[in-house]
Amino acid sequence: MNRSNTYSIQVKLSFIYKLFDVLIALFLVRLLISYFDIETYGIWVTLFSIITYFRFINLGLDNGLRNKLTESIAQNDISLSKEYISTLYFFLFGVCLTVYLLFQFINQFIDWQSIFNSEIYSNEVLSLLAGFLFFSFFMTLSLKIIITILISHQKTSYLNLFTMLEKFLQLLALVFLFNYHQNSILALGLIYSIIPITILIFMTIYFFKNEYAHLKPSLSFFNFYRIKPLFNLGIKFFIINFSTIILFSSDNLIITQLIGPESVASYQILSKYYNIPIMLFILISGPLWSSVTDAYTKKDFNWIKKTVNKLEKIALIYVGMVLIMFFIGDYIFQLWLNTKIDFSNLLQSLWAIFSVLFIYNNIYTYAINGMGKIKLQLYMSILSSIINIPLSIFFCLNLNMGSAGVILATIVSISMYIPFKYIQYKKLANQNAGGIWND
Repeated sequence: MNRSNTYSIQVKLSFIYKLFDVLIALFLVRLLISYFDIETYGIWVTLFSIITYFRFINLGLDNGLRNKLTESIAQNDISLSKEYISTLYFFLFGVCLTVYLLFQFINQFIDWQSIFNSEIYSNEVLSLLAGFLFFSFFMTLSLKIIITILISHQKTSYLNLFTMLEKFLQLLALVFLFNYHQNSILALGLIYSIIPITILIFMTIYFFKNEYAHLKPSLSFFNFYRIKPLFNLGIKFFIINFSTIILFSSDNLIITQLIGPESVASYQILSKYYNIPIMLFILISGPLWSSVTDAYTKKDFNWIKKTVNKLEKIALIYVGMVLIMFFIGDYIFQLWLNTKIDFSNLLQSLWAIFSVLFIYNNIYTYAINGMGKIKLQLYMSILSSIINIPLSIFFCLNLNMGSAGVILATIVSISMYIPFKYIQYKKLANQNAGGIWND
């Protein structure tokens, strides 16, 4: 099957999975708000934001594997592919286990009530909840290598299948839990911890027993020297990802500390709403990364330019979608949440602007990532993350913008690097990039 057909099939499958994923996610929000108060929901999403900071422990090695494995597959080098896979499995599991044990030691000394700016739950309950979720996070981080392997084979739809199954099973478990009037935040944490681990274990066993039996990780294929090529590319992705985490995941913590967890809830509801067009667009652009790596390895620049040009045109449809969502937002929120929550027009407008910017940023980011020329992106990501937090505080407090100031700071931060990404993509696609544009 040629690259374009594979790309088309993955887009269609991703769309189906993500459609159900989005619908389930929206119902989950309504369910959680119905059975928990706004403050508890604010604590819940803030804790998830804190956990995302720990994505850094994989040092970007999963993205390094994604590019290197796609290259070795394109070259039909099975032995090298197996070495990369085996090495990363054993290395990453060791790192995750070490960091989790360190966290558990530190966890007993953390004042979670101060972090969440709330005393609705005791510190013991919050500490136990954090322990559940951090364990799940570290296990998932190791087990998700199977997803990276599937993506490297240009089967990106499996990532959407995983997230859909995860949310669907969480929804079933929560409905069962709430029917027995057990609206315990610890029970909620346990559900969210067990389900993703179970799905990934099943996927790992299934694929390594069937389609990818020839790539099954083995200690005899562990080669420490393979860490270096993964790390050389991965460390750049790591810094970019860590900067991105600071840029996007710090919002909830900033709002919690400066305003209160109640404001996090309304901020997150708008986030989920205006992330719908972003998620739907990623269904189309998601397969681009690995497909570009394959095309770049084979010097097929015409395919890269043709595909990106199509995505630029399709993005206009999503811009129209964002505008429609803005004008019918109040009606949708009432229908969705079945409760009255007031959102300022300014906050909604800024989220709509963010959504449009992120969609176009996504096109050029995936194309550049696929070609592995990410040094410029690295520098711009660091700069954006550095200015985001002080800008958020300035807009929020000094200009009295509240939570709207936080998303405005994010908009300013990402607006800085989108033009540079566009210029770099053009240079790379036209094969006239030099210096930092080609690093």
